[in-house]
Amino acid sequence: MKDLLKKLISIPSVNPSMGGTGEAELSSYLFDRLSALGVEVVRQEVFPGRENIAARIGSSKEPAILLEAHMDTVAVDPWAEGSPFSPEEEGGRIYGRGSCDTKASMAVFLSCFEYFVSNSEQLKRPLVFAATVDEEEKQTGAYKLMDLNWPFYGAIAGEPTLCGMINQHKGCVRFAIEVSGKAAHSSSPELGENAISRMGEIIRRMDEYRDSLQTAAVSEMGGPTVSIGIIKGGAGVNIVPDHCRIEVDRRTVPGESGDGIVASITERLSDLPWAKVVPGLLRPSMATSVDEPFCEELANAIKVHGAFRGFESARYMTSAVAYSAKKIPSLVFGPGDISKAHMNDEFVEFSELEKAKAILLTLLAKK
Repeated sequence: MKDLLKKLISIPSVNPSMGGTGEAELSSYLFDRLSALGVEVVRQEVFPGRENIAARIGSSKEPAILLEAHMDTVAVDPWAEGSPFSPEEEGGRIYGRGSCDTKASMAVFLSCFEYFVSNSEQLKRPLVFAATVDEEEKQTGAYKLMDLNWPFYGAIAGEPTLCGMINQHKGCVRFAIEVSGKAAHSSSPELGENAISRMGEIIRRMDEYRDSLQTAAVSEMGGPTVSIGIIKGGAGVNIVPDHCRIEVDRRTVPGESGDGIVASITERLSDLPWAKVVPGLLRPSMATSVDEPFCEELANAIKVHGAFRGFESARYMTSAVAYSAKKIPSLVFGPGDISKAHMNDEFVEFSELEKAKAILLTLLAKK
């Protein structure tokens, strides 16, 4: 697994939305590696030049367990030392972009899949390995994967959980608010309507909305949140701006509706004719019942290896939202520490990979 992880890190796969070249080279590597095993491999186009890779072993008539890890990483600037795509090993750690988030999970999942290709008689249920694109932006690859219409008994989205098991996490609603004004020369501002000044009222109301959410908390997941992440406006310093736009990130908890949130924001601003709410990304929260048999099976496998900390929640979002939306019992699990993800010296402890593989072999093998 160590050599495999280093190979995965060495193939740049920064999400194009973050200035990268995308996942094409990595998906080609995985396709060739899986094809060499003699199993059927699917290349599923998500965007031009960006493909999911999926392979299945075991009976096609029975629901499978899905092991999915995303191929894309965040950007690399600035990187602390050396090259982010030249993995370095030191003190039991492997450094490099994607080492933790989430090529460590990919290395473990692929290693498990390859093991059962060679030892198929030990496999308890059919198994699918999948590598998806675009998790770091919109999880488009995970949603596209569901178009294969393969039956699943349960799904694991690979993320750094320190080999713990996450059965619920937040969702995300993103929207923009656009404000219109009237342009004029800055020497006669009274002839115009300043859209940036008008946006000040929107921001004040969004701050009030943020404060109103802070009374709601859901276990360690925390409560719903809202954050203004981008503001743009104006055409020149000597022109009264006739437009201004903010982009907002609203994190949801189980029980909240994305459409309902957008509707409530629209209602909050209904007395401002110059303001418009523009819906964007809608991703539901994920909550898998601890009573699901799949949930119990993974918990028992983790207990065997002394890593069980209970059923956990996360504030972030993962590809599991796509699988949960299809009523597949979905969990988040993988090696590494989420606090190291996206850092400029990202790393993973190799012992984490070994532990994660041992847990999954226990989960997947016949007793």
